[in-house]
Amino acid sequence: MASILPTELADFGSKSYWEHFFSRLSSAFEWYGDLETLFDTFAGNIRHTDKVLEVGCGNSELCCQIYDKLGCQSYLGIDTSETAINEVRRLYADRRTRPSLSFERLDVFSLVSELHHRGFELPHFNSVIDKGTLDAIHSGGSSEEQITTYFEQITSTICLFGRYILITLAQEHIVHSIANFFLRNEWLVTCVQVNRPAPSKVSGQKLALPVFSVVCVKLRNSLGLPRLRMQALGWDRAGQWQSGSSSELGQQLLNWVTYCQQECLRLSALQYVVPFSSIPYLFTLWQISSYTFIHIFTVVFCKYHVNVAIRVNSECLYHPKLVSGVQETLITTIQ
Repeated sequence: MASILPTELADFGSKSYWEHFFSRLSSAFEWYGDLETLFDTFAGNIRHTDKVLEVGCGNSELCCQIYDKLGCQSYLGIDTSETAINEVRRLYADRRTRPSLSFERLDVFSLVSELHHRGFELPHFNSVIDKGTLDAIHSGGSSEEQITTYFEQITSTICLFGRYILITLAQEHIVHSIANFFLRNEWLVTCVQVNRPAPSKVSGQKLALPVFSVVCVKLRNSLGLPRLRMQALGWDRAGQWQSGSSSELGQQLLNWVTYCQQECLRLSALQYVVPFSSIPYLFTLWQISSYTFIHIFTVVFCKYHVNVAIRVNSECLYHPKLVSGVQETLITTIQ
């Protein structure tokens, strides 16, 4: 697997790289997770009556998982890789059991004209899924003008009140692009932290970034309405809708995403600082005060004392400290 993964960021934007990538794969490759990992996102945003488009489908099983388990009126997967399209047609397209599941080799940068050429009347789709494709295109060195073209092509295919469902690592340039296009054009934007990945024991990777879902809903012009909300991992529901200018909301989104990413990296790094294998008990207690600040108290029980790692606002303090009150309360609880 390591031999076919990108060695340079520019590989992500290269069609020849993706042809090579899919020709070397012996099984489906799931960027950022499968339906089980992303179930809440897709189950909450795809309806049985939806016409679904997936851009950059690759050879993922997501298409048939959504079609079979969640249900939709139709599902079209597109990719620029002929190898990937031939593979998914062979594996998943069956006119008897999946009559409305289809795949086409299309270039998303000329999506509107190519769909028109195939007889589609636009806008046509209720949901457009983008699982890692924007990340790949952005990593390939695309300019902001190219990203705007990418969004314009996709959103031209989405019906009113339809949804653009983005699965992303939400790096800073991705967040800026979302704000510059969707918030500026008055779409409703909901960003949810999907996971808190642990470091990989297989690859030796010590730090891992969380995955986010960003669902953008197409509305009529609604200047002045709240348009942004965020939901951290473990929250029962998203926070309140936020209002403001697109630049203000974009900065709020960037601050919040950066916070979530930093927490993941800190907790991930802590696992390599503290020898967890010798510790009988590990508790992580979450105190949620607002979407901006999440105070984390990681309490590590050793034989005779408690190590406490305290995260307060923007400062992170890791230090061993005897906390008798916490120790007595929690040890009583586990006994």
